[in-house]
Amino acid sequence: MSLLFRALAAVLLLPLLAVPAHAASRMSLGTAVATPATYIAFCERRPGDCGDDPAQVLAAAVAAKTAWTAVLFRRTGAAAEPAAQPADAVPPPALGPGLWRKLVQVNADVNRALRPQLDAVSYGVPDFWAAPLAESRAPAGDCEDYVLEKRRALIAAGVPRRALAIAIATTPQGEDHAVLVVATGAGDFVLDNLSGQVRRWDEVPYAWRSRQADGEDGFRWVRLTNPSGR
Repeated sequence: MSLLFRALAAVLLLPLLAVPAHAASRMSLGTAVATPATYIAFCERRPGDCGDDPAQVLAAAVAAKTAWTAVLFRRTGAAAEPAAQPADAVPPPALGPGLWRKLVQVNADVNRALRPQLDAVSYGVPDFWAAPLAESRAPAGDCEDYVLEKRRALIAAGVPRRALAIAIATTPQGEDHAVLVVATGAGDFVLDNLSGQVRRWDEVPYAWRSRQADGEDGFRWVRLTNPSGR
């Protein structure tokens, strides 16, 4: 790669690497919803990706399966307990230049490393969560596969697991879509395989539906009470 090309690439990246300067905005968490069965299956297959203690992850996966019954019961009319917001005792990491570079770089690296491919083509089923690169699979996947690889990469880069949450939204085209949400002191930011930019959650054109309450307890999923970001 020539010095001229490197210099040009660096100049083009400067706007992406600039830390955004605007007021913090956080998603508002609502009542509990069922943990996606496909996420539970992924954690049973790769517990090390879902927590620091694989034995605890496997026990939590069993509990999450039984929680389906409770969620179905709530849909019959029983009142659901509101979900607790992330604990203020452990504030999210500050959004300094170092963290911002990690978010931008990981988003770009994983988006470049994988090619979009439906689970029906990759695995012969409608929905299957995987980390294709970590599992030595073909470098292709659906939106949630990008999310799982980005989560792995950020944890490896030192970003606290508790700051990373998988979120489910609906795109303007009416399609289900998964992204990675990163909690920071400057608000919640989205890493998305459909965008080369890391944007704040309320600056993307999605209708937000549910997400992990926090990354530390990945089996606790909640409804979002402010579904429209824009």
